[in-house]
Amino acid sequence: MFILGLTGSIGSGKSEAAKAFRALGCPVFDGDAEAHRLLADDPSAIFDVAALVPSAVSDGVVDRRALADHVFASPELLMSLESVLHPKILASAMGFLDQQRAQGAALVVLEMPLLFETGIQSACSAVAVVTVSADVQDQRVMACPGMTAARLATIRARQLDPAEKAERADYILDSMTGKEDMVAQVNALVTALTTHPEQTD
Repeated sequence: MFILGLTGSIGSGKSEAAKAFRALGCPVFDGDAEAHRLLADDPSAIFDVAALVPSAVSDGVVDRRALADHVFASPELLMSLESVLHPKILASAMGFLDQQRAQGAALVVLEMPLLFETGIQSACSAVAVVTVSADVQDQRVMACPGMTAARLATIRARQLDPAEKAERADYILDSMTGKEDMVAQVNALVTALTTHPEQTD
């Protein structure tokens, strides 16, 4: 089974790339979606969040906006939240891989915003990084509800520099030229990987 790690900095277009992989029938593990699921449904994660930020949890329900307001105001608190969620996300990712391997999948995708930062690239056969210019990245991110310059700075401080991610990539997906071109790039990559896969696991 070929495991493709998919990552990119905030606002890079990583989610659009993941959609293109799904459209081609590739199983995709979405790290962000798993984090949201944990905050909504996982009693252990909710308990840990309540211990970190009691005011963000009421009757066993996490107020994600309140939680974000707290953690993005405190880098230390953000690190503590990540230390709670990341091991759970990685465990879910490993479970996903085991399930797909048992089902005979040929190519799967791990979509993880902190792929390199958490070290999960070591489980991947190769890594694709989605890139975009800094100006376009800023425009995309600042258009998101609730985003501020300070919050963006905090997020960036927790991520590798985009240039370093690109240097560490096996494949580059350029999101500057629009969704149609992204789909074409993903199509070409999937064709290459399924035709001449260099499987390492």
